[in-house]
Amino acid sequence: NDDKGGEPNIDMCNILTAHLNDPGRESSGASVGRTRTEPAMTNDVPTLIKHCVGDSARHSNFRRAALASLKETLSNAAAKKALQHFCEWLPLEMHEFQRPGNEDGSPGVRFRAFSAGLFANVDGGKVTNPEKLLESMGERSPPFQVMSTNSKSGEFFCFSHDKFFLIKTVTDAEARLLHSMLPAYQDHLRTYPKSVIVRYAGLFHMKVEGARGLSKFFTIMVSSFDPTRKIH
Repeated sequence: NDDKGGEPNIDMCNILTAHLNDPGRESSGASVGRTRTEPAMTNDVPTLIKHCVGDSARHSNFRRAALASLKETLSNAAAKKALQHFCEWLPLEMHEFQRPGNEDGSPGVRFRAFSAGLFANVDGGKVTNPEKLLESMGERSPPFQVMSTNSKSGEFFCFSHDKFFLIKTVTDAEARLLHSMLPAYQDHLRTYPKSVIVRYAGLFHMKVEGARGLSKFFTIMVSSFDPTRKIH
């Protein structure tokens, strides 16, 4: 902090930025903007979704811990207030994760997570937090429950094993529209926390390398029904 004027120290902000984007740091196996060696990947959609969610959720946990650690070190009230505002009203962002292909010919995959921090905090972290995503949809979670659908769109639908989350692939246009609406969406849910509007938990894109590789956006939504109750 600035001892003279009480203003936030710009150097501290720069340190945080470098810390969060340092390609040499890892969070439980996840990294940002860095090639990683991982098991072979396929065009299997559920498997790709699990890896994408896992990478993004681990990075979100690392980022949240870094911000909390920074907050503890700040002694300046103005700096703390600015950081708290940033954490509560996160801006639009995009993080990219890459898993390279293997020698057996398995293709590499690129994942993009759009505004993961915003989604995780849209309800104060009650149901859309990274821990819940990892538990329900991470690499070690049980298989998804694929839904039978007569949708003419050809999109993929499935539930997480606990039926807490609904996963749906969407068109490029739908993904761009949702991302552009996120600031208003965040403001609406903060203003009307009891709103019945659906709670989104993520917007992602996955791209399998190669001329015929899969390229698809998908969203994650919190189920409107209590998964512990039987629907009659």
